[in-house]
Amino acid sequence: MALIHDVGLPLLLNFRKPKPWYYTHEQLRILPEGSWGKALAELLDKNNYKLLANYEHHDAKHVLLGYPMDEVSEVRLQFFFFGNRRYTFPVLSTVFVGSLLMPEYWNVFLNEYKKGQKLPEINKFDLPNMMHLQLNDVRRMMRIVI
Repeated sequence: MALIHDVGLPLLLNFRKPKPWYYTHEQLRILPEGSWGKALAELLDKNNYKLLANYEHHDAKHVLLGYPMDEVSEVRLQFFFFGNRRYTFPVLSTVFVGSLLMPEYWNVFLNEYKKGQKLPEINKFDLPNMMHLQLNDVRRMMRIVI
């Protein structure tokens, strides 16, 4: 994971336009129990991560979709995005490299792709303005089953 956070993420910023984000890590920590934002802060704290500038949306999706923050789950998440009609350089490159380096997970990755196809496009929602909402309510609204 250090390679991803220290090398991969800064490199990917060259290929993407950051979206606005309205919360600091500290502000997420004080949101109500059960809120999406509070759950995001707790996941980051549990993994000893900080809220990375320009990757807040990505980390919020880890929480929303129930993906841990490890290498295999990162590739699973990218396959979900691919199925969810997200065709960015980071998604496509991770799907390609993950397929090559982790053939033992192909069935898992295919299932994640199919899961992404069935759900509404996550990127069409205004995620930062939903951080105060109860995570379970957001999941229900987006038809996400964990």
